[in-house]
Order: sequence, then structure tokens, then C-alpha cells
Amino acid sequence: MPGWQLALYGLFGGFAITGWDLAKVIHAKGRWPWRVKGAPTMFPYWTAEAIRIVLGGGLAWTAAASGQVSTPIAAVAIGTAAPLIIERMSRRDTEPSQGDTASERSPDARSTREAVSAPPLEPHRPEAEQPRSSDDTALRSPAGGGGVDAG
Repeated sequence: MPGWQLALYGLFGGFAITGWDLAKVIHAKGRWPWRVKGAPTMFPYWTAEAIRIVLGGGLAWTAAASGQVSTPIAAVAIGTAAPLIIERMSRRDTEPSQGDTASERSPDARSTREAVSAPPLEPHRPEAEQPRSSDDTALRSPAGGGGVDAG
């Protein structure tokens, strides 16, 4: 699929997220976003939204030109995520943290690590090792069947 067509899908993705945000504000506030107290007026609001839509198309086109995107759904996803993609690209660490390998110091690795980072998981402990409150142990039978002790 030509890059210009994928750019149109990216524009649609940018428009879709704009429409979603517009619907959320209307639903929450019961009025147009530019009529909410303290919000930008109509012209600045739509200027910012137009920029966001164009960024979505531009990023989709760029991704298509570099061979990273070849399907319409991927271009829509890039258009939708354009603000997040640009924000992540603009927040690069200048100093590697201790323990980083050379490959982790590359800008691409850092951006990917930031985008997919999740809180660390606690190791799984079998039920026998799980800490129990005093109320919990009083309700369980010695065999762990979950019944109440007879006394």
C-alpha cells in the first residue's frame, strides 16, 4: 500500500482520538470543550486538534516510508498514538543509569523500555508460605481445607 494512503489512515487515527476526547468532554461536562470554564476558546482548541490530526498522518507516512508500517490498522494505531509517540521521543535520558548495557543506552532501546515498563512482579510463593492474618488462621482447619476448627 502506498505511503500516502497509509498517511490518510494515520489522519483518520488522529481524527478518531480527537473525536473520542471531544465525546468524553461533552459526556462529562455536558457542553462543548471550549465552553468549559478555564478551557481554551474554540479557535485555539481546534488549532491544537488540527495539529494533532496532522501529526498522526505525518507519523504514519514516515513509518510507511521507513518500511515499519504496511497495513491500514497499523497506520490508524500510529495516528491515534501520535501524541504519545512524540512525547516519548522527546523525553530521552541524557545519562545512562548504572548497569545499562551498550544496547540499552541506545535511544531506541530507552524509548521502548519506557513505553513498555511495568511495575516489578513479586515472586510467587506457594500457599504454605503465604503470610496469614490471625483471623485467617483461626478459620482454617489444620489440613488447610478451609473449614472452622471444632475447638
